[in-house]
Amino acid sequence: MRLTSPGANPPGDVDRYLLPHEQEVITVRLHPAVLLPWAAAAAGGLLVAIIIGALPHADQFEQLLVRLLAAFLFLQFLLAMGRWAVRYFVVTSQRMLVISGLFHRRTEMWPLIDVRGITLERSAYSRIGGYGSLVIGGRTFIDYIPYPEQIYLEICRLIYPDRDSSDD
Repeated sequence: MRLTSPGANPPGDVDRYLLPHEQEVITVRLHPAVLLPWAAAAAGGLLVAIIIGALPHADQFEQLLVRLLAAFLFLQFLLAMGRWAVRYFVVTSQRMLVISGLFHRRTEMWPLIDVRGITLERSAYSRIGGYGSLVIGGRTFIDYIPYPEQIYLEICRLIYPDRDSSDD
């Protein structure tokens, strides 16, 4: 089973983080809802710039400041999109990895053998949006995970394999 966000192909460099004996089970990008605060800030900055520009008595310096702020917020949104595009949650037969970093690559890892319990948290907003959070050892391991129930069940299957399936 390999889940991948719709329209997304996992990067080729995910394989460089896998051990020779590991098999990639799940690879997903974070849910696009993670971009909503950045998009709202950029849209708000653009709206304020349009309103200030339309005022008849607006000072040129004020207009310039507001436009620079709107441009800054839009660049922050573009950077957030870039970070989102290169951040992947990967579950292998042995570990869970979060690979991230637009300019500086970072890899977080949690061995499946060390996972004693895993919790799936979903608020009302996340249920509507279709994402959730995985909590391991009392701390949030990853937020904005898409397909949360499917991924949760697959991780549980890896942690607690079916003992009867080896009899086939």
